Amino acid sequence: MAFPSLNNVVSTNGTTASTTPVVNITPNVADELLFVLFRSAVAGAIGWPAGWIEMFDASDDASDDQMAFAYR
Repeated sequence: MAFPSLNNVVSTNGTTASTTPVVNITPNVADELLFVLFRSAVAGAIGWPAGWIEMFDASDDASDDQMAFAYR
């Protein structure tokens, strides 16, 4: 049995706080499992496009920021 492998890692480093981030995803990944972990310097729910399943969206610390994780 083959083990799962990591095909690609993409990171972004925005300069403006946003709850609607743009994450660049490699084309032709229709049948791949994708994970996105996002942290923003602004508190508020992070919006995900249709088809993404959000695991958490939280601002638990006192730094007034937001962190979210979703997969597709």
